[in-house]
Amino acid sequence: MKILWSTTFRPFGVNKFNDCIQYKFLKSIEQSKSKIHLSITQFDDANVLTSLKKSKIKFKYYNYSKKKLPYKKKYSSQIMLMNSLKYYLKNYDDYKYFVYSTVDIMLPKNLFSYLEKDKRMNMLYLIFPNKLIKNNQSHILPYPYFGIDLIIFKIDKIKVKVFQKLIANWKQYDWGLNDNLLISIADYFNLNIVNLYKRFDILKYENPFISFNESRVWQIKSWNENSKYYYKFLKKFKISSLYYYGSFYYIAFKIFKFRDLNIKLFISYLILLCLFFKRLVTYFFYKKKL
Repeated sequence: MKILWSTTFRPFGVNKFNDCIQYKFLKSIEQSKSKIHLSITQFDDANVLTSLKKSKIKFKYYNYSKKKLPYKKKYSSQIMLMNSLKYYLKNYDDYKYFVYSTVDIMLPKNLFSYLEKDKRMNMLYLIFPNKLIKNNQSHILPYPYFGIDLIIFKIDKIKVKVFQKLIANWKQYDWGLNDNLLISIADYFNLNIVNLYKRFDILKYENPFISFNESRVWQIKSWNENSKYYYKFLKKFKISSLYYYGSFYYIAFKIFKFRDLNIKLFISYLILLCLFFKRLVTYFFYKKKL
């Protein structure tokens, strides 16, 4: 069993905490009993290739020059996924799973050993919510932090070809909407979605965004630009526009299954429901004032 894992790293040597997070991610991959190969796309990011060569992990490395990106853009998840899917399709018989993740998480031990027990095809596995580590502490409650940072596809070769076509018709730069896109593609394929939360925790470390000139204003601007591209993508392939209008609330609804529930996930969804109603009240109150 081999796994192809698509991701991208931040530059090494800019922020010590960021380096520590990324090395922890690599260590968790190394310690896995599964044969994981990384498919990595970078955008002229300093010291990434050098750092990867120090690990024991096999990887396929791509560098896409920032000069080829639109003005002032730093990276693109669309380009990353296109590189990985092209390699995955070419070597499909060598890999059983295709994984997307960020590099600020820790791979749970024995995750793929557990997945091997599931013989079904055309599956999507994820872990929601993350357990966010902020200032070396996590929330006392299972808080439903927005974002799904580990998504695992187990699909047939025909769907991989369509997957590649879908990504080719998507546009994305900088921050935001990766999980929205991938869950909506799972919906397009009618995959069986399984949330592994009651069996595995996934630790996620808060990124030092300021060290990379990624302020909250920059994130919102990036999100808004990518949302326009994403809306066009949804309309073109006739996927529900609720992925755009409902954003992560709709994603949480789509991945919800009673079979995946435990007490912690139940609490997470209760909190999420409260947040949703709060947002609705705020929206209608603001609209009424206008």
